[in-house]
Amino acid sequence: MTTTADPSAATTFELSGDRECVMARTFAAPRERVWRAITHPEHFARWWGPRGYVCRVVEMDVRPGGRWAAEQTAPSGHVHRFRGEYIEVVPPEKLVHTQRYLEYPPLEVTITLREQDGQTTLRSVTRFDTPESRAATLQAGMEWGARQSIDRLAELLETM
Repeated sequence: MTTTADPSAATTFELSGDRECVMARTFAAPRERVWRAITHPEHFARWWGPRGYVCRVVEMDVRPGGRWAAEQTAPSGHVHRFRGEYIEVVPPEKLVHTQRYLEYPPLEVTITLREQDGQTTLRSVTRFDTPESRAATLQAGMEWGARQSIDRLAELLETM
């Protein structure tokens, strides 16, 4: 399923049940570095979103009950606003949060980080409220954007 010619192929993206998307990627970086990249606003803003989009972190209070908000500005100038709340924070191994976009029902995202031999596997499970919500999000390009974000995260980790 993976090839070295296409960096996005290093990321697996699978559907689970009728309401989940599961994405995974192994990075040549220690777990603490990956944790910093996903939980510190100055790093998060550099990778979250498709290529060509500019991310601005509006709020990031990484603790249970803390909130986050970010804006992705597309090359067209259109701004996509996301927000959510942190449910569970276990540094540097687990992060659970909600994610809202526009009027769509919130998603729940569970990220786990497992380190072995200096490499870290990030596994992200996105759970939708209904099968129809998952189908609509996939149709809107979720996999395309998620793969590009994870590729950008890999590039960032090489420079941290």
